Amino acid sequence: MDLTSADSTKTPEQVRQAQSLRRVFEDLGSSYRRYRRETGAPVSSEVRAAASNFRLEPSVTSLALVAARLDELDILTW
Repeated sequence: MDLTSADSTKTPEQVRQAQSLRRVFEDLGSSYRRYRRETGAPVSSEVRAAASNFRLEPSVTSLALVAARLDELDILTW
């Protein structure tokens, strides 16, 4: 497991949770890039802001905001 200095102060469970959040974030990013490639849509400032917020403070709440922005664009299939 590759731990950063920030990860070294977290419990193994916290590290796993952070990794899981990151994986979902990356999956959402893949969906968004595919959507933009297929539609030619420009980058949404709302999606960009939500993604930046997640990168600064990864949490379930900030990830949900990214998903909400993508859902507004009808990208996600629930």
